[in-house]
Amino acid sequence: MKILYVTAVAIEYNSSANIRNMALISELVVRGHEVALLSVEPQRDAFRWEATADFPSLYRYEIPLKEVHAHASIKKEDSSLSFKIKCLVGKLFRKFAIYDTRITYAKDAGAIQLCERYDALISSSDPKSSHPIAEEVIKANRDKIGCWIQYWGDPFASDINLTASIKARKAHREEARLLTLADRVVYTSPVTLRAMQKTYALPDGKAFFVPTPYVKPRIYPGTDHQGYHSLLYTGNYRKDRDILPLYNAVVGKENVRLSIIGDSDSELPERDNITIAKRVPVAQLSKLEEDADVLICLLNKQGTQIPGKAFHYAATNRPILMLYEQSSGQIVDFFKKTGRYVLVPNKKDAIEKTLDRLDTICQKTWAPYEPYSSKHAANTFVDIIKTCL
Repeated sequence: MKILYVTAVAIEYNSSANIRNMALISELVVRGHEVALLSVEPQRDAFRWEATADFPSLYRYEIPLKEVHAHASIKKEDSSLSFKIKCLVGKLFRKFAIYDTRITYAKDAGAIQLCERYDALISSSDPKSSHPIAEEVIKANRDKIGCWIQYWGDPFASDINLTASIKARKAHREEARLLTLADRVVYTSPVTLRAMQKTYALPDGKAFFVPTPYVKPRIYPGTDHQGYHSLLYTGNYRKDRDILPLYNAVVGKENVRLSIIGDSDSELPERDNITIAKRVPVAQLSKLEEDADVLICLLNKQGTQIPGKAFHYAATNRPILMLYEQSSGQIVDFFKKTGRYVLVPNKKDAIEKTLDRLDTICQKTWAPYEPYSSKHAANTFVDIIKTCL
């Protein structure tokens, strides 16, 4: 099977979405399928460029990078002031637009001429601009695409990051339009799938749930506790993802060390047993993960979305504490069935009680959860594609 995989940003950019993309692409290739990539031309001095993906043999289509975009993007060598200014500009853009800045490349995508026919085109978000980019590629190459699979990491109108009501209405109309164009739609949350089927009256057999795949199992050696247990939280945390109950529960706990790694819209002070740092490269993150006794997953305050870390962590042999909100009932029910997570209400007292049980939790044998493997995801995607050929 020949597959064209479309992402607005190059696969080498460090993001949760690209971890998911790399896992699926790698397994499709391993299983003998021909995969070509299409994205905006990569910018190798970009802040999130890491070149962690290794797909030298895959054919690539690239939309030329705009000079204005190259200058405005956040780069590794940017000064602190430049970094803050560019972040502010990006924030202002997102305040008024429903798409990310790469939506400006959608029209340019229409100039791409595919050199062969593909059984399926998979457009993967985030960024959500991947889908209109794919739309323009299909318009210009109608006879060279068998079917269009839209792969949504997050929904559109109900995205927790889309707060303004006027934006939500625009996003709802655009989401409805895009879903109409797709032959098949894949979501990474079973709760999102049910919500989208209800909201947009999607016909039976059009939309599916596929768990976010991990690249490969990660079996780490036992850790030296040295009188305490080390906890690791990685990922963004902000108003929609409340880390304060965890932070407050750990403060003063002599038997616990917590590392919080990720970007935030608020600043938390470090404590004697709490280390806080910004986003780090994947290689460094893997080492932190290996050194941790327990991995922390924090569910969103609202919405149907599931953080990618919930699935990525399941590739390890470390216990996972999943902190959930009162509104997360359906998501909690889903993960409870796996037996792979320690589910804890995101409240200070509940977390404290769980921290007191860390010896027991860490003594239990944990293993990678195979249903979230890339093998499972690739097989499911191939089966989905076959239904529309």
